[in-house]
Amino acid sequence: MSGFDNKTKCDWSSTVYGNPTKELPTDALEPLGKLVTLGNSFNANLMDDMLSGKAVTGCLHMANKTPMMWYSKKQATSETATYGSEFVSRRTCVEHVIDL
Repeated sequence: MSGFDNKTKCDWSSTVYGNPTKELPTDALEPLGKLVTLGNSFNANLMDDMLSGKAVTGCLHMANKTPMMWYSKKQATSETATYGSEFVSRRTCVEHVIDL
């Protein structure tokens, strides 16, 4: 019988992952203030414009659950499926996060 039965215990920490260690830089600065948690929400409202069939992208960026920036704009492309319009709004939100 090849393989393992239910009674065999395997030590996956050394066989698969090796012995990983976390290397911290020695010249890193100590944090000076409190931690800030950033949160982002996005959504696409499909077929918001009935004439052109375009969706509307909405993004909300929060710092410690306080809204700090919002964005709402009609999408440049006319998507026929919800997945495509959600993907466009996700990409827009990620670009804003990179800018922040």
